[in-house]
Amino acid sequence: MNPEDVTPEFSKAKAAAFRLIKVRNRSTKELIDRLTRKRFSKSIIDSILQYLQKTQLVDDAQFTKDWIRARLHKPYGLRRIAYELKEKGISDSLAKNAIAQVKADYPEEAIVSELIKKRVERYKNLEKTKIKQRLFNYLANRGFNIDTIERVLNKYDG
Repeated sequence: MNPEDVTPEFSKAKAAAFRLIKVRNRSTKELIDRLTRKRFSKSIIDSILQYLQKTQLVDDAQFTKDWIRARLHKPYGLRRIAYELKEKGISDSLAKNAIAQVKADYPEEAIVSELIKKRVERYKNLEKTKIKQRLFNYLANRGFNIDTIERVLNKYDG
């Protein structure tokens, strides 16, 4: 990037991009969408992304790892995380590879059990079938594997 290539629009777009990545790490698609919404031209957005990728301020592989780590900490299931990554413009291959790396060490059944223990107190005045239905819906919405949810709920005797 030559100094003479820097226009007022480029400076504004660069500042907007920096504000966005200051809040949290962003995917390439997220930045494109947000900068487009701010009505910056495609050529300016391309230049900004090129600059940010060159300086490693935008890196979809690192974004994917960070996103997975943060969402597992919540905790969310791998299905939901994969869906969110797709929404954020992460390629299927990159998302699948990153999820496969964490899946081996991911104790989904233990996490589902722990969430049930925490959540069941809210439903103590309901009948048993209603409790199981609500727990199932809660866990499914969080993206946990349906088979895992059913297996853990079948052990639940609440």
